[in-house]
Amino acid sequence: MRERQVLGVSCGEYRRHGAFAEYVAVPQRMLYRLPDNLSFEQAAMAEAVSVAVHAVKRTPLADDATVSVVGAGMIGLLVVKRCGRRGAVESSPSISRKTD
Repeated sequence: MRERQVLGVSCGEYRRHGAFAEYVAVPQRMLYRLPDNLSFEQAAMAEAVSVAVHAVKRTPLADDATVSVVGAGMIGLLVVKRCGRRGAVESSPSISRKTD
């Protein structure tokens, strides 16, 4: 068995239930103490920002590259911003919603 565990949304192999519980017991190695000067709102952004930065870091981008980001949710918008910081041509993502 692997040591990796994810609290919340993950594939079954790594999933650990209880992300929406008021209290949850997790191994200490899964915890990270937040600095006193970091607000809960700022801390809540850490996961989304880290996903976006990691995705762009793994993607080879040439200078002035044109990038297509599918999805204009929070992480998609953060990916667009990060690609722009890496030198990609930045444009607004298209937002289309399926209507029934």
